[in-house]
Amino acid sequence: MKLNLEKCIFGVPSGKLLGFMVSHRGIQANPEKINAILNMKPLSSQKDVQKLTGCMAALSRKLSHYFQGHSVTVVTSFPLGNILHNREANVRITKWALELMSLDISFKPRTSIMSQALADFVAEWTECQEDMPEEKMEYWTMHFDGSKRLSGTGAGVVLIFPTGERLSYVLWIHFSASHNVAEYEALLHGLRIAISLGIQRLIVRGDSQFVVNQVMKEWSCLDDNMTAYKQEEGRQLLKDIHSGICGNHAAARTIVGKAYRQGFFWPTAVSDADKIVRTCKGCQFFARQTHLLAQELQTIPLSWPFAVWGLDMVGPFKKAVGGYTHLFVAVDKFSKWIEAKPVITITADKARNFFINIVHRFGVPNRIITDNGTQFTGRVFKDFCEDFGIKICYASVARVAHPMSNGQVERANGMVLQGIKARVFDRLNPYAGKWVEQLPSVLWSLRTTTSRATGQSTFFLVYGAEAMLPSEVEFESLRFRNFSEERYGEDRVDNLNRLEEAREAALIQSARYLQGLRRYHNHNVRSRAFLFGDLVLRKIQTTRDRHKLSPLWEGSFIISEVTQPGSYQLKREDGTPINNSWNIEHLRRFYT
Repeated sequence: MKLNLEKCIFGVPSGKLLGFMVSHRGIQANPEKINAILNMKPLSSQKDVQKLTGCMAALSRKLSHYFQGHSVTVVTSFPLGNILHNREANVRITKWALELMSLDISFKPRTSIMSQALADFVAEWTECQEDMPEEKMEYWTMHFDGSKRLSGTGAGVVLIFPTGERLSYVLWIHFSASHNVAEYEALLHGLRIAISLGIQRLIVRGDSQFVVNQVMKEWSCLDDNMTAYKQEEGRQLLKDIHSGICGNHAAARTIVGKAYRQGFFWPTAVSDADKIVRTCKGCQFFARQTHLLAQELQTIPLSWPFAVWGLDMVGPFKKAVGGYTHLFVAVDKFSKWIEAKPVITITADKARNFFINIVHRFGVPNRIITDNGTQFTGRVFKDFCEDFGIKICYASVARVAHPMSNGQVERANGMVLQGIKARVFDRLNPYAGKWVEQLPSVLWSLRTTTSRATGQSTFFLVYGAEAMLPSEVEFESLRFRNFSEERYGEDRVDNLNRLEEAREAALIQSARYLQGLRRYHNHNVRSRAFLFGDLVLRKIQTTRDRHKLSPLWEGSFIISEVTQPGSYQLKREDGTPINNSWNIEHLRRFYT
């Protein structure tokens, strides 16, 4: 072995060996490497972080044999041991725990330091501590100025860096403007530049007393002719842009944008525009109806078959043979059994006769839910219900007494109407007037179809057995083949005995279905409500004498009573009460 004399030193008390300092006191860490760590700059980029993690990984591999040969105690105030041994830890912590499992590492909580030891520590290290320099807040400075000359109007902006460098900008104003307008345009242009540069701290200096005082909300205006930036004149400007000779009742952001492009500005322009648009009568009476759900779904608790009926009217249809033009529809809330009857005229007598037939077949119900049609609010129909002890719950076209509760009969109306449309359709020989002939087939189909709400067909819940369909007879179904007159009586008794259990199961299934429906409905609710004395507009319900230029709302009305959440009693401004309650879906707040 031959030594390199240039790399050998003899007779020295200490020296570097493999990155460590070796002396008569033993092996110590290299002070240069310690200073390098202490003086390391803060990480400022992703590349610096990746470089540090790579160095730590390489260092851990080199020092792994030191950890394996010695016990390591980690003193910390954080529960690192509990985190590493937690069974519900995530994947990354689990990997760390597996890597550290082979090492003898124990965690010890940091103990409190006695007051005397703390005092000794402070006394020993006070003279070694250096005063930390206070962090200086770096501010940018912006100077702005504007002027009007015979050759035109212009403005200038100067941005000064914290280090002293300057950025100069010149602005040429191409519209007619006064000196104060030029000053304000210079300020706005300079602020836009500062925002685009990402400046966080800015000192603004200008020589315009009007602009400076207005920005500081002192509102000192020295020139009576300078009215473009005054708040009151600004509102008049916005009203002219919104509904003046060149206005089209645009939205708030649109009219503010027009004012800005014309060279006008004041701090409350946006809020003033919102108030002008919100209180504009033309915009309110022709506003679109809000379709966001305002109240939670209110459902009717189900009890037993034929206890609650929903009643409604469908039409007009094309006049059929016999002069029939409308259809009365009723649906049982529990079994979903649908009854329908065509009528020639819509009167309270016809409605009473229709429901008397239902009472004779299914018994007297507890209540009827219907709308505010004159055929159901007439004295004849009310007297009939009163004589039989039937409660009437009016849920008008606005679905007020029970919001969304009469939706079941509306659904039945849609299914009946859809079935009739499909059956009367014929391209070569249209015969829409024969819808009365197709009505029994549609009702038969709906009564023998399984309901998603109950899990059973309507026919089964009423009669305790499934109906024998014509298709079963034609194609000889299993039930048709196995039919026996000797066992029919016994089988029928068994079916009736199981009917009560089937109805209980249908009631549970219906309650579960309503719960899911209510959860889905309430997820999209955006709650809103009115209070006593609020001014509101009501959606126009009639279509008579209506055209494209007719308003969508009428009023204004006053909330006279909150009958229940989402249902309100109204009165006119002169105090005249309005019949019936109205749902919030057909009301909107009126601003004056």
